Amino acid sequence: MMRIKALIWLRTNIIWSNKNMLLLIAMPFMMSIFYGKWMVIPEEQRLAILLMCLAMSFAFAAGNMVVNFIAEEKEKKI
Repeated sequence: MMRIKALIWLRTNIIWSNKNMLLLIAMPFMMSIFYGKWMVIPEEQRLAILLMCLAMSFAFAAGNMVVNFIAEEKEKKI
């Protein structure tokens, strides 16, 4: 149990220290809140917008990992 708490503590500190990662995690939720609050959307389309923002979150995460891998490989070559 202590290992899990330590890993969660480490991950939260990494996320709070890395503003790019924090933005990647928070932006889809901010977009869904923006669409829900300030735009007139029928009730049946709210789930579609939430799923769109969830897909955007996964795309950002995958794209971020690819960019990080490429940057690490370039650093190793230099």
